[in-house]
Order: sequence, then structure tokens, then C-alpha cells
Amino acid sequence: MLIYIIDEGKVLDADSMKNNKKLDELINLRIEYKIPLYFLLTHFDDYCDKIKKDEKLEKNWKENCKNTYENNKINLINYIKDKGLEINEKDIMHVVLGGSKELTEEEKIKNLPEDIKEDYDKGNEIIKKIILKSYYKGKDDGKREVQDFLGKEIKILRQKDLIEEMRKILPSQYCNALNQIN
Repeated sequence: MLIYIIDEGKVLDADSMKNNKKLDELINLRIEYKIPLYFLLTHFDDYCDKIKKDEKLEKNWKENCKNTYENNKINLINYIKDKGLEINEKDIMHVVLGGSKELTEEEKIKNLPEDIKEDYDKGNEIIKKIILKSYYKGKDDGKREVQDFLGKEIKILRQKDLIEEMRKILPSQYCNALNQIN
């Protein structure tokens, strides 16, 4: 079985796929040897974060993300079919592989803007905790909104969901290895 991961942080179009020699090699291997080939499209969360932060696009960021999501899938399917390979839509999975790294308290303090850092330095322990919690809650809400949108409205797989999907398609002897991942 072959699994190819494609960065969806940039829009997938004919030009980007045409210049992807590895993609062409894998398609040719699939055609020649009848090896199962699956595509994991990743980093769509990064793409949606950029769209949401763009002042020109932020009002319709959900619609823009949905359109790009559909276009990426259609473009990939069409490209693969143009190469002579019939593909099932189930062979293409959108997945968020990474999680956002949790900052340590020192990193949070270090990353505070100057004006908030001054207030933080002047405050007692209770005020310091409130400032950190308030500042980072506001920052995390935007990311959480994108993650919720991707999971609930678009149905992009998370790592745990991907493992479940792979268990369905992998031969049973490989499932034991996946059972150890948790």
C-alpha cells in the first residue's frame, strides 16, 4: 500500500500537481503494479487560519475554505483520472495531523505584547494568572473556531479518526501495530 501526503496549505491546481514528479511516479506504480494508493491532504487548517486572518477574506472565510476544500479534491481526482487511473473518492482523505503546541507559562509570559507585559509585571499573583488566562483564551478562540469548523462542517479527520479509517482498509495483520498507537 502507498500513502502519499500532500500539503493542502497551498491551493492544489493543475500547475502544482503537474510539477510534482513523486505524484506522477506513485500514480504510475499504482497503475503498473495495482498497489493500493491513498492520498492524505494535510495542512488545510493552516490554510483556513490564513484565510480567517486575511482582512479581505475574513467575512466569508468559511465559504472560501469550503470552496477550496471541494476544488482541491476535484482537481486531484481530475488530475489522477487524466493520468489514466480510476480513483475512488474514499482514497482521498483530508486530515489534520498536527496539534497546536501547548506553550509553557514562561513562553506565554515572554510572548505577551509590551503593554500587557507591563501590566503583568505590576500585578500580584492573582492578577498575573488572570492576565495570562484572558490573553491566551482570546488567542485560542480563533484557532478553536477553525478546528471546530473543519471537524463539524467539513468533516476533516483528526489523527484518531485517521487511525480508525486506516484500520478499515488495512489487512488485519497490520491492525495490531495501529492498536499500539494511542
